Amino acid sequence: MFTGKNPGKHGIFSFFKYRNHSYVRDIVSAHDIRAKSIWEYLAECGKTSIVINVPLTHPARKMRGIVIPGFMAPDIPTCFPANILQELAEAQINYQIYSNYEGKLVSPEKKVQGYIAVAETRKKATLYLAQKYDWDFLFVQFQETDSVFHQFGKSEHSLRLYRYVDKCVGELVAELGSGVDVLIVSDHGIGKIKWRFCLNSWLKKEGLLRVKRGERKEISSDHARAKRYATTLSRIASCLSRIGVTSEEIFQIAIKLKLGFLRGLIPRQWLEQLPKKQIDWGKTKAYCPSASCWGIRINVKDREPEGIVEKGEEYQALRQNIIEKLQRLRDPEGELVFDKVLPREEYYSGTLTNQALDIIFATRNTDYAISDIAMRQVFSPFGRCGHKRDGLFIANGPSIKHAGLLKYKLDILDITPTILHMFGLPIPDDIDGRVLAEIFKPDSDPARRGVTYKATGEKRKVKEKIGRLKGSGKI
Repeated sequence: MFTGKNPGKHGIFSFFKYRNHSYVRDIVSAHDIRAKSIWEYLAECGKTSIVINVPLTHPARKMRGIVIPGFMAPDIPTCFPANILQELAEAQINYQIYSNYEGKLVSPEKKVQGYIAVAETRKKATLYLAQKYDWDFLFVQFQETDSVFHQFGKSEHSLRLYRYVDKCVGELVAELGSGVDVLIVSDHGIGKIKWRFCLNSWLKKEGLLRVKRGERKEISSDHARAKRYATTLSRIASCLSRIGVTSEEIFQIAIKLKLGFLRGLIPRQWLEQLPKKQIDWGKTKAYCPSASCWGIRINVKDREPEGIVEKGEEYQALRQNIIEKLQRLRDPEGELVFDKVLPREEYYSGTLTNQALDIIFATRNTDYAISDIAMRQVFSPFGRCGHKRDGLFIANGPSIKHAGLLKYKLDILDITPTILHMFGLPIPDDIDGRVLAEIFKPDSDPARRGVTYKATGEKRKVKEKIGRLKGSGKI
């Protein structure tokens, strides 16, 4: 959203990145973003920004303004300036990124209270900073609307939190929004998902992936201070691990007994200490590394430590075979599972496309939760809420038409070029999104001046072509 570019140009494809010649993955951070943000473009033109709680901004880079990182940052993030959290604390604002009840076994009421407390501190921090410091661009994100829906779906618990965040946004606009244009945007939607699709289970059935049982790790005694009922769950998990039951099998048993909710009650550190079915790399041709990546990686010789697929013809033939099979795949109700299944170089563009998984897909109407667990079942009922492709876009202010619903399809990539245009800046020609010119009043400044572009140079275009060739395995 804040670069206006597809992942092949900014380099973030999921929550994880691969180490060189390794199956080990690391969590991504601001260091891994290879494209300029809205506020960096604005700073080049002397504009000041306040950026609060935006994901993947940790560690905060030096900039013209203020950055307090958000999702995927530690509890005490590296901000810019470095003392900004201390300043907030001295103003009696104890800033939080996450709820105090995150990951804890508490009642739904307490969970929602925790989310409300986070939203309140975010609103207070935003008002304090925006009223004390000069700014041209303000960007604040509320993560809790995502978290609560994953927990409780469309329920009174979620609606209570949504009403509270709506109240916070209303207060911010009332206090800060006089005479300014306001955009309210989500990076995705959320809704009910019917099926879980275990991609590695499918690859295993196709003979492309082999698994072997991993070793059990001892449950740490450091967790003895946990509550009695949680300790009981850990003991059950520990006993099962001693007789060779893996965490995947525990999860499978829980689903069959309609006790799948118990998985959420076992602390993650305990679940991770159970043995898992590990991929047998020397006998695996393709695999899904993580449920969040929505793609498949080929186990390529000389690229992966134990790769077995030769580059060139074997790679291309295997990849095309997997793509064609997934394009035809149907769920237990006979519906096609995927809207798109493509080679990475056809899905993305840019010099970093070769860092993406080899096959990228989009499920039909985002109606499927992807799992990287290798279980016996390929499909299983899901019935909970997950991310949906279509999100939310609201615009209001002196420059904005009061025209109801827009007639044209919007894209998350359109946000950055639209904001740059609102500030009167030319749009770099390597940005993928478009300016949403249809939202502006005919007599407004953004409508009168028209959209202008600036060239990014032939050197970048050559690099992007090389990136596409690398992504296809041709070089």
